This record gives sequence, C-alpha cells and structure tokens, in this order.
Amino acid sequence: MSALAPAAAVAFSLYPFANTVLLAFTDARTLTPGTFTGTDNFARMVEDHRFWLALRNGGLYVLGVVPPLV
Repeated sequence: MSALAPAAAVAFSLYPFANTVLLAFTDARTLTPGTFTGTDNFARMVEDHRFWLALRNGGLYVLGVVPPLV
C-alpha cells in the first residue's frame, strides 16, 4: 500500500508537468504529433498583446482579491 503513493504522485503530477514542459517547445496540436520549435513559441507569446493583457488582468485580480483574504 505504501508503494502506491509514490507511483500515484508520479502518474498524476510529475508526468503531466514534464509533458507540458516538453509540449511547450513543439508545435503540437490536438491528436497530432508536433515538431520541435525551440523557443519560437515563447518569442511569439512575448510579442502578443493578448498575453500582456492577460498578465495584467491576472495581476489586478490577485491584487484585488488576495489582500482582503489575508
């Protein structure tokens, strides 16, 4: 029973995290394998105004919601 907990931790947290990091460096789509693109996805993300808008909105949300909860 005690050996099941580490296996579950790997299966349900470490594997999805590692897979997400690997997929970030590819141009994979749903149900299709991707090719390695390096940091092109990140360069395109930094140039997109929607990324900065989402980052600002998330920051404003945190500033508005977290302090009253503390």
